[in-house]
Amino acid sequence: VDYLKDLTITMFTNRKDSFITRNKHRLSQKTVDYITSMDIKDLYAKTLSRKSNISLLHGDPQPTNLMFNSSEMTMIDWQYASYGISVKDIIIFLGIWMEESTKEDLKKIKERYYEKLLENGVKGYSKEMYEEDWKNSMLVTLANIASVTTEENIGDDIEKKKKYQEYLDTAERRYIKFFENANI
Repeated sequence: VDYLKDLTITMFTNRKDSFITRNKHRLSQKTVDYITSMDIKDLYAKTLSRKSNISLLHGDPQPTNLMFNSSEMTMIDWQYASYGISVKDIIIFLGIWMEESTKEDLKKIKERYYEKLLENGVKGYSKEMYEEDWKNSMLVTLANIASVTTEENIGDDIEKKKKYQEYLDTAERRYIKFFENANI
């Protein structure tokens, strides 16, 4: 967990300016302000300071890591597993894989997810705690998205790098739209 956290802190610090430059046509000034003023170390400290609602996280909930049958979903490839705020995986999944989303859609999904947490036995998790966790997880995920490049885990295979760059471009575009519509 500390390894991934420390790696993200270093990568975000080194790459946030290039992320802003690369996506300047997509980012609102409010989001640019979030990125430039984000104290990622403090944000990680906040997200892990409360011991309630910390859970096992997959860390990479993308469609290629999900298997479905008629009634169940199974997550595979747990190499980025860690612990953290329980909403982070859902934020990553929604942010990267929702092609189109409106503010109203996201509000409904967020509300429904909170209701389901309570229905399934999560106790002592106030709406205020959930809202804070959601916001902090949105920001940490933004830092994660801004931190990744084709240099990660790809090697020298040009075709693999090209495909991975296409994936990163799509993930950035979708997450930025998701983040902008989330109205945090």
